[in-house]
Amino acid sequence: ERLTHITPTVRRTTTSMDGPLVEEVIEEPTVEESVEADTPEVEEEGKGDKEEEVKEEEASIPFIDPEELAAMVAVATGHKGEGNSLYLAEDFVGALSAYKLGLEQGPPAEQKQKITAILHCNIAACYLALQNARASQPSAPQIEEVIEGEDEDDGPDSLYKKVVTHCTSSLEVDNSYNKAYFRRGIAHRALKDYRGALKDFEKIIENGAPTAELHKWVRELKPIAKKQEEEERDKMMGELKGLGNKFLGLFGMSLDNFQATQDPNTGSYSVNFVQGGAGASGESE
Repeated sequence: ERLTHITPTVRRTTTSMDGPLVEEVIEEPTVEESVEADTPEVEEEGKGDKEEEVKEEEASIPFIDPEELAAMVAVATGHKGEGNSLYLAEDFVGALSAYKLGLEQGPPAEQKQKITAILHCNIAACYLALQNARASQPSAPQIEEVIEGEDEDDGPDSLYKKVVTHCTSSLEVDNSYNKAYFRRGIAHRALKDYRGALKDFEKIIENGAPTAELHKWVRELKPIAKKQEEEERDKMMGELKGLGNKFLGLFGMSLDNFQATQDPNTGSYSVNFVQGGAGASGESE
């Protein structure tokens, strides 16, 4: 199967899914939404357990004074604005530094503040842009400085791995953030993790933000992801069989001595010992 080449491009826009996120506006509930919120609901099975889990999670979050939290958000937002300006000027290294400073001085991740998700996602956008620049200018000093100064992984796909990491961190704060799914999907696709890419792109469609291009990518990825899953399963089964034969070899046997037969009526399996392996008749000599 041939895949459409997906190249994240740098655009001077704030609305494109693959561009920097300059601002997020939280919409106020509409009248209809407010009415629905006040309507009594039928108790769902397991709802009480879910509410209890939410309460336990909230109780585990360290308390921060609201004014202090608001100050942290303001500082992080300021760094985000600086980073956005640098990103739009195609200074991706400078933008990366600004966004990271916003994370360092902003609210802790466990506070689940939207600004934290935005900063992680914008850092991912910088790494995508730097990966593209690296492909066209592999020896650019600024890019190499970023790569070598962060960790030991300086392989050709190292920046894509950072995209996955930061998008995942973003989604841990806001699991409905389509930009994070999109950028992670791009990185998964580049890393040949076709199942991961497919899940990310399908999640965007599930969240109600489909595009013709996304549907096309999903169609192309499905057969490739299925083939990848089958190959990985076969590899795993081969490794398990090797371990099983190694153990059974201590007793002079192998997995070929065991034959699984499916009952056509129930679908269940029975395992029988076969003397001499799979090719034997099963009768004693």
